[in-house]
Amino acid sequence: MFNGTPHTLEARRRNKIFGRTVMKKVLIITLLAAVFASGIGCTNMSKTQQGVASGAALGALGGAGIAAIAGGSAAWGALAGAGVGALAGGIVGHEQSKGKAW
Repeated sequence: MFNGTPHTLEARRRNKIFGRTVMKKVLIITLLAAVFASGIGCTNMSKTQQGVASGAALGALGGAGIAAIAGGSAAWGALAGAGVGALAGGIVGHEQSKGKAW
């Protein structure tokens, strides 16, 4: 009975490699688009908002890279990195808006 799954080891390996390759390309394109869009739209933002946006973008890139190197899911790494980066960027941006230098 055929249920749509590959039956040979070679077919499974090929699908696994192809799936990872496509996922990485989609993730990279999405992250680059987010970085590009956040760079253009930052002109009318406060320093806190700029910090959150740039921190989230850099955190997502870093998290995806670390997760991919470690053998984990790049998408989950990007999500976690974006959260941590947004938090850190928001704190730094808020402090900059109060006149403190970092």
